Amino acid sequence: MQCPGFRLVLSAVLLIGNAQLSQCQEKNLLVEQARDAHRATLQSIWAFSCRVEKTTTPQSPLGVPPKGDYWRSPEAIRSRWSFLGQEYDALAARSEVRMLTRTQEQGRTKSVVGSVRPDIGDPVGMCDAWVHGLCLVTRPRELLTLHESLAKPHKLLEVSQQREEGQSFLLIRIEVEGEKQSIWLDPGANHLIARYAKEGVRTNGTKRTTVLIDSKVIRFKEVTPGHFFPEQVQRREYYDGKLMSTQLTTFSIIRINQPHPKGTFDLSFPTGTKVTDFVSGKEYTIGVNGASDDAHDLTQVRPLSATQVSQKLAETKVEPTPWTYWILPISSGVLLVASGIWCWQKWRERRSHGA
Repeated sequence: MQCPGFRLVLSAVLLIGNAQLSQCQEKNLLVEQARDAHRATLQSIWAFSCRVEKTTTPQSPLGVPPKGDYWRSPEAIRSRWSFLGQEYDALAARSEVRMLTRTQEQGRTKSVVGSVRPDIGDPVGMCDAWVHGLCLVTRPRELLTLHESLAKPHKLLEVSQQREEGQSFLLIRIEVEGEKQSIWLDPGANHLIARYAKEGVRTNGTKRTTVLIDSKVIRFKEVTPGHFFPEQVQRREYYDGKLMSTQLTTFSIIRINQPHPKGTFDLSFPTGTKVTDFVSGKEYTIGVNGASDDAHDLTQVRPLSATQVSQKLAETKVEPTPWTYWILPISSGVLLVASGIWCWQKWRERRSHGA
């Protein structure tokens, strides 16, 4: 026989449990609705282009920040930018990223090199508007849409309605592999991301540094009726609570759902370009009519698939800073090409002397 007190406690427990379950279901429903609205907004953009300019405080010791142009369609992405006296042109299409690098000296082109690598979904150049415009979020070693990220394992920390400076936002806080992320969605801008902050720990030997990267849209522009995009995004980076740098990215000449000019997504290597191809594992020079002359295997480099490249990236959990994200691969590519040319020249010299 059960006493009345036991029944009372049991009823209270069930009541609290049902209330908590209801709150959990309500939060999940809010997340799903916001996630689906954000995805629908991005999917409604079938053509996009803009100009991208950056300023950094304190000013980078590398000099003038990069600036460039960006074009996007469902099938391809193209980005052109200039940085450190070089001009870059990259095209991501058909599972590959082709990049052309021109070195300028006194207003004239000094050298032209090309590269081909698997497309693993990383930023297309240093002026990728989709990345800097907060259309994508990060997970360790990945860039994804919000819908893709929330479809993967994560811990939901908070879902709440926020009001700042007279505007309403939906705040979603999650934890992904030890990194805490806060995402503010703006219903007034079709649920685009208005602010994105992530906090994690970087390790360098025995030193551990808490890094907070906080990116915030300064203002949205309604480019066409019902279609918004950021005009400016401010990104602040803190190390152990100390502000280390502030980057302001400005987007101008924004076009949404206007047909791209013919040839926008055509990128061919001009005659004489020395190409390093990480897909085929070859080096070659572009000859007349686009033919590949003098093709030979890359020294100590084998062809890489997108899966192999992803596995190599998975060896580190350190997120690169805005400057190193593209400086390192670009520099490495230029050095690799230069080293290959030097080795080839030395081999030719030894061969001629031996003759």
